[in-house]
Amino acid sequence: MLGQIENTITEPIGKRTYSVAEVQAILGISRRKAYELCNSGEFKIIRIGRTLRVSKYSFDYWLDHFEDNGGIENGINRQKR
Repeated sequence: MLGQIENTITEPIGKRTYSVAEVQAILGISRRKAYELCNSGEFKIIRIGRTLRVSKYSFDYWLDHFEDNGGIENGINRQKR
C-alpha cells in the first residue's frame, strides 16, 4: 500500500496553469495586453501573492472557442465600459 501512495505522489500531475508570459507567447501579444486579458474575466486566474497564474483548462477552452467569445479586444474592452 505504501508503495502505491509513493508512486502516486512522485508521478507528475501535468501542467494545470499558465503564466502570463506563456499566455503572451501563445497569443503573440504584448505583455500589457496579456495582463489586460488575464484580468478581463474571460477565464479563471489564480493570484498567489503578486504572481498571477491562469487556469490551463479555462484558457484552453476560451482559446478553442475564440470566435464565440468575440475576440480579444471585445473581451478586454467589455470590462472597461
